[in-house]
Amino acid sequence: IYFNKQNRKQLQFEGYLLRNGIIPGQSFSIQIKLQNPERTKIKRIQAELIQHRQTAVDRHQEIVLSTNLPGFYEFDGASLQQNFDLPLPKDYIAPTYLFETTWHNHTYHLTIEYELILTIKPHGLFTKLEVNLPVIVGTRLNYENQIQERNADKYIYHIVDEMEPPPSYESIIINK
Repeated sequence: IYFNKQNRKQLQFEGYLLRNGIIPGQSFSIQIKLQNPERTKIKRIQAELIQHRQTAVDRHQEIVLSTNLPGFYEFDGASLQQNFDLPLPKDYIAPTYLFETTWHNHTYHLTIEYELILTIKPHGLFTKLEVNLPVIVGTRLNYENQIQERNADKYIYHIVDEMEPPPSYESIIINK
């Protein structure tokens, strides 16, 4: 996802979120390019991953990840281009989700969404730059799902009639 913003001090903040889909334990890859012709001193660049939950009766948001990008403390260079990897915690994080149901002619929603907020905080009044990027959080990689499904077949127990003889050695070897 491409982003590009500029403030009144001509500080230009552009870049890419290289993947907007992620699972817990993976990293966000962000490419950032700063053009700072007036050499405005930047206090820091903050990255926050926010989870937004909404039900029929409640709205809530929670910070899942909050960090300052390294190398920007009191930065006053004319330009900078750099890639950053931000690891998402391995803890359980609810996946992006949208559910809708109807009850007594009323529609009810349950929504879980995420956004990555990148904020440049320079010195001076009214100079902050903020970029909001949508992020999709999944549960597992596809190949992990496929491996688990294949392995699940190995652990299926078959009902055996007590009156039947046991299987032959050859049939067991062939089925493995």
